[in-house]
Amino acid sequence: MNTILQRLGIFALCILLSGCPYESDIPIDSPSIPINPELLGIWKPVNNQDFFMDVTRQDEFKYHAKLFRFNPGMTTTAIAKYLSSASDSSEVYYKWGDYDAFASVVDGVTFLNIREARANSSKFLLCKIEIKSEGMVVLSAVSNQIAERFSSGDSLRAFIAENMKNSFFFQRHELSLINETRIVELGE
Repeated sequence: MNTILQRLGIFALCILLSGCPYESDIPIDSPSIPINPELLGIWKPVNNQDFFMDVTRQDEFKYHAKLFRFNPGMTTTAIAKYLSSASDSSEVYYKWGDYDAFASVVDGVTFLNIREARANSSKFLLCKIEIKSEGMVVLSAVSNQIAERFSSGDSLRAFIAENMKNSFFFQRHELSLINETRIVELGE
């Protein structure tokens, strides 16, 4: 049953990223960029209110994200209440997945190296992340049109640097996320 839920988690992340993105056997590099506090909090897709991610600090360089699916129309206040309580909530369908992520910078562009947060998880999803404004980010997943496999972070980094400006490199659809934590803090 756990394996089924983990697969659903990957499937859910793929839905959020608008298709199945490229999966790399290796990350771009090792975690070495300190976390950005602006990326912590409750994030909801701008155009889909059924999902949200709770992004927390795992350590100095890594993020941890829990992906949830909520009842349609669930309010920000209800999400915040759920997150602040230790008890389960009947408002949650189920947790779709746990992910670990860390940032890498290639030619001034920030990418997230994302993978399932389990001991034997080995595939990485690679997403460009852009902070558009305070409390809003856009994720662009690397396209599954890429067939190349890499044996080192250096070769993956060189490939990204050479190709990230090409139209085939990213999925067609971007995922815009808004930080709901800031809205709760501001009382909106």
